[in-house]
Amino acid sequence: AILYSHEGDYDKAVSMYLKLQNHDVFQLIRTHSLYNVISSRIVEMMNLDSEKTIALLLENINSKTSPEVIVKELRGEI
Repeated sequence: AILYSHEGDYDKAVSMYLKLQNHDVFQLIRTHSLYNVISSRIVEMMNLDSEKTIALLLENINSKTSPEVIVKELRGEI
């Protein structure tokens, strides 16, 4: 994940952090404003740390991470 970050391949870095269940994913998203990846990774992030995920979602509610999108994403898993 760190190597992907250094290469600037943040999508792969996020994927790797989530596979490793590493909380550094939240800092990576904030540092590089990767809020666009959240909408497709909500369930994985909620499984890792629901409080941090909710805080991150609340920081950046937009069309891709609107409450409707979040509910749709979670409905399939929860």
